[in-house]
Amino acid sequence: MAGIGRSKFMQWLEPERTFPVPAKLSLLKEAVARRPGHMALRVQLGNALYQTGDYGAAADVYEHVLGDQPEDAFAWTQLASCYVQSRNPDRALAVCERGQAQGYGSQLHFNRARALAMMGDSKAAQSAFMATLANADGNYWPALKAIMKPLAIADNGQALLDFCDTLPENSLNATILRAHRAIALSRLGQTDQAMRLIDLERYVARVRFEPPPEFGGIDRINRMLADEILADPAAISSQRDGLDINYQPNIGHTEAFCALRNFFRAAFETYCAEAAERGLDAIMPAPPPVGILKGANVVLRGAARNGQHLHGKSYISAVYHVSVPDNAGADDRGGALVLGACDEYTKGYAPCWGTRDIKPIAGWLTIFPSHFFHDVVPTLSDTPRISVVMDLRAAETAETAQTTKAAPTTETTAAATA
Repeated sequence: MAGIGRSKFMQWLEPERTFPVPAKLSLLKEAVARRPGHMALRVQLGNALYQTGDYGAAADVYEHVLGDQPEDAFAWTQLASCYVQSRNPDRALAVCERGQAQGYGSQLHFNRARALAMMGDSKAAQSAFMATLANADGNYWPALKAIMKPLAIADNGQALLDFCDTLPENSLNATILRAHRAIALSRLGQTDQAMRLIDLERYVARVRFEPPPEFGGIDRINRMLADEILADPAAISSQRDGLDINYQPNIGHTEAFCALRNFFRAAFETYCAEAAERGLDAIMPAPPPVGILKGANVVLRGAARNGQHLHGKSYISAVYHVSVPDNAGADDRGGALVLGACDEYTKGYAPCWGTRDIKPIAGWLTIFPSHFFHDVVPTLSDTPRISVVMDLRAAETAETAQTTKAAPTTETTAAATA
């Protein structure tokens, strides 16, 4: 990979520092007890309860808010989502009907669709997902995925390709459209066009982290990162044994993580600057003018894996390996990052581009377009496989965009990064 270069975006936004969720929850409960009539505080309490997976308690809070402020569109959406998440589709549908009667139907179509799908009414669910797209102001890629996945499973890719053609490539949903367009082209036998979208060699970059000298080398900073990640598990317990994905880490502002985040930024900028050299400029829009990093800490043990997925809200994605079990050696696929894998998603169909295993090596970063499906091979080890995942997103589509501040420009961040 070439040296650090300038990309077409020069400004980064960085999320403000946040309280750990348990501490935030405790503070909000105290605040609501002191000011029970303050509905904005109650909404924040509901959000914190939702983040911890206590959907029943969160639903009670949102019901209280709506009893006082039935015009709160966000509370309607969150309340319906609480019932979907707790697998109570009947109550979710009832909330959607109540919200629609208040004039908030456009915000509730998605949860109505999820509830209908949960009840097995696939035809009505698809209609509701389409209504979500028709009324959406932002990025509703989960609705797009719900519409396109049945088409991706179908043997003939023409219906999927036709649907992709109905939405503009420069829309907020361009990433998930590119992924499904590639599947459609592969199914239709248009392999050259499909592999132009999914090139597992040219579109993948690998870069070694050279931390600032004050950290004493890569092994030391990786130990620091590993200790911090293991001490900060996800607020919501994983539903799968051996898997812990923390989307809201509390330790993202430590010195080690700040150095790593600067490295991600610089590596992303270089990757974007190399777009023409890699051929990416022919299949992807220009990088966002203002970028934001959105990521997660991932800990895998035993037979755990992420499952085949892509990052539908993002532009490019990267995985940094912090710690890798010894069994992930040269002759062992254990722990490998598998790029291009989507045969489970397509119910057995293996697209023309195949897959590529990336051997996990502590201290190395792997970058790829966010429309690449990917997964991890289980390590079958009790020793944790620890990684940090970061995406480059357009700031205007990121959830945190309204609560962010400008980070240093390319010139200042590049000076302190590898």
